[in-house]
Amino acid sequence: MTERESLFMGAFSNEVYLGTYFLILLLQLCCAGINGLIIAFFIKLSALRKNKHLRLVAYLSVGDFLTAICEAPYIIYMILNWNPVELDFNPLYILISSIPLPMQLKISAIITIGIALSRNLAVFFPAKFRKIEQSYYSEIVLLTGISFGILDAILWFALSPPTRQLNCGTSGCFVSDQFRYYWGISNMANRTSTGILISSLFFLTAPSVCVGVVELIGYSIFKLVGPFYSASLMASGICNGIIFIGCNGDARRLMSNKPKHSMTQTVSVAGRSVVIRY
Repeated sequence: MTERESLFMGAFSNEVYLGTYFLILLLQLCCAGINGLIIAFFIKLSALRKNKHLRLVAYLSVGDFLTAICEAPYIIYMILNWNPVELDFNPLYILISSIPLPMQLKISAIITIGIALSRNLAVFFPAKFRKIEQSYYSEIVLLTGISFGILDAILWFALSPPTRQLNCGTSGCFVSDQFRYYWGISNMANRTSTGILISSLFFLTAPSVCVGVVELIGYSIFKLVGPFYSASLMASGICNGIIFIGCNGDARRLMSNKPKHSMTQTVSVAGRSVVIRY
């Protein structure tokens, strides 16, 4: 490749980065709005708060909402410091501001697995399912997810000392090859148990598999399209929120301000594209 062609490809990649940044910012706004609405539903509707089976769904919404808010400075920083000729971001700021991404990916994966296991247990082993205290189960799943998320955050910094990376528009370029390899493989392993969940499969499993396979052959996909993981995570959070609202009768009535004579005994909710009925 000639020097002119190299410069053209670099400028083209920078344009792609900028488009990805604005897409992620838009998805963050939508994700925060939709999941903020779900959180308001749980605060306002006592039936949702009292239903222990919906706690993991609530935790997913809280996690997606916080990630959309906390990751905004990372995206805004890259938009404000974007340059069409050469990208030169502060590596320490990038590593710190983007830390919600690996943490939420792992927490979201484990909570999703928790929902899938709970549904399978309810369908195939209903007697055992009724003996499980759902509030304890939900707390254990959440703490497990947080623990693994913290582990990922520790490895994020331990394996990736701040190093300047020119013309790299995503945090994936600032972490080490060892962490990218671990991250891709560990996310692939976590998603295996959640393949039946369509939202996670489309928005999270596919990117995780793509990263794992591409990193194994020695090529960084982050350098091609930028922070696509953030876009995938926000899209998944938006879909989860839409599915919840669409499948929950009480939430729909609250949005339409329709009076209800009594609280429903049956609650339908979709967490990670799985309909839950009680």
